[in-house]
Amino acid sequence: MGTAVAVSGETTGILGVIAWFSIGDMRVPREVLEETFKKYGVPGKYLPKEIREADAFRKATKSIEGHSIKEGKKITILVRDLICTNTQTVRKIVEETRDVESQKLLYDSEIGTMTFNKKSKYLEVGIKNPTYAYLEEEIRRAFESFAEFYDGNRIRTIVRAYLSDMRPLIMRPNGSVYFVPSEYRQDVERLKDAINDFAQYSVSIWDTLFLATPFIDIEKNRELLTLRWDLYIKNKALSIVGDIETLMTEGKFTESASENVKEHLRYLNDSTKTYEELLSRQLNETKEVLTKLSGCLVASEFAKVAENLRKLLHPQTKDAIQ
Repeated sequence: MGTAVAVSGETTGILGVIAWFSIGDMRVPREVLEETFKKYGVPGKYLPKEIREADAFRKATKSIEGHSIKEGKKITILVRDLICTNTQTVRKIVEETRDVESQKLLYDSEIGTMTFNKKSKYLEVGIKNPTYAYLEEEIRRAFESFAEFYDGNRIRTIVRAYLSDMRPLIMRPNGSVYFVPSEYRQDVERLKDAINDFAQYSVSIWDTLFLATPFIDIEKNRELLTLRWDLYIKNKALSIVGDIETLMTEGKFTESASENVKEHLRYLNDSTKTYEELLSRQLNETKEVLTKLSGCLVASEFAKVAENLRKLLHPQTKDAIQ
């Protein structure tokens, strides 16, 4: 069950850890990412791909979007694609003016044009409206940064990818709080140490921090995990049913899509076995839901199975994870 800890004078086992993280915006060089992974033993498969200048262009141009108020009118700067081919990407800067008093919504698409040549890697910025002349420097500076460094979103993706391979249980739907079974404690520690090292590259006021707290083996905690895992699977079931329904409606529920769902179901079934062993109890209701869910893969039975699942699950999951 993992390392024992002393609780009220008694020795108590560990069910796992509660992992909590907050990732602010940051700028991490590729070489630092690789060195940190190696230093703490984070598997190389979680390293992101090399940065592409075309992606840096999109991020840089997207970063100028925003709102302002001028003479009582809401002004919004938008960036929209004009051309996207194998050789170049052209994006337009659009000004949206929302005039509530006169009930008008106006657009000016001649603010400026940004072009990225994918072969020469050359960035061209042309600002026509002098009011927005400052945007050229912002775009070029952002492009240079995104082309050289990984930002907070990339680091957040690494964290979630690594955690997802630890059979985690999300403890808060709108927050980065996970329970991870004890067999993955060493992986959590590796990830924690790496992310806390990256904190020095923060460029935002938001802290970058990863915490991991032991989750002790007591009956109340076993009951909590049993309840949370059951609710997690039921919510997943509703989500999968909705996705299949959408794909069928659009005529896109192909053999490949069916295989993806089957693979997801295999993962959920294997994870349920992990939690049964961890909690030393049978999760029969959870397994019943997964068994019924597998029936949705038969097109002729989908409507009937989906309806039955929704009737069974919806009343129990509407307030599922608060």
